[in-house]
Amino acid sequence: MDVLHYKEHGWVHIENVIPQNLIDIVTEVSQECKQIALENENTPAPHGGRLHWKGLGCASKYEPKLLECYKSDINWEIATTLLETEKIYLFNDQIVLKLPKEEFEFVEHYDNQYSTNLDNRIHTVNLSWILDDFTYENGTLNMNGEIIYPRKGDIIAIRGDTIHSSKPNMSEHSRLLYACVFTAEEPVIYENFYKEKWT
Repeated sequence: MDVLHYKEHGWVHIENVIPQNLIDIVTEVSQECKQIALENENTPAPHGGRLHWKGLGCASKYEPKLLECYKSDINWEIATTLLETEKIYLFNDQIVLKLPKEEFEFVEHYDNQYSTNLDNRIHTVNLSWILDDFTYENGTLNMNGEIIYPRKGDIIAIRGDTIHSSKPNMSEHSRLLYACVFTAEEPVIYENFYKEKWT
């Protein structure tokens, strides 16, 4: 893992690190998570953000099987290394399934802007699990102006103050990402997101 790249650029591409059994779990529940999101879009959400949207925040509250993935050894290893502490807190685990031809994109943003951590005082990291090969057609990631093409099994670690975006999926196949967000030293208190220490 290129920690220096993370420190200098606010993100790092970690290749082929997600165990297959965990990939299978996220893939298995992703369609049901998407269905929950779409059936309840724009209605109050009991977990995560205030309203349901096209993704599903705090997804392990809806699909408990995901806790094995969110609190996996690989996430612990990467999060504690990049956050430079073993005192870390859960914040969000989010299913982002872009259906074929779906009008679903992320304009340029940084993750902390969607919380009370606007000034980036608390170090947060988003370990984005890549669960399909990402292509230009399916709306791959733009990391602060650099378009990247991660493959299934990779993780893109994104610091909470790093600008990134993605386009709609214009391909004939679904594109799945599982975003696992952690905070260093203290929780980020915001809406119905997780606040508990990872023990």
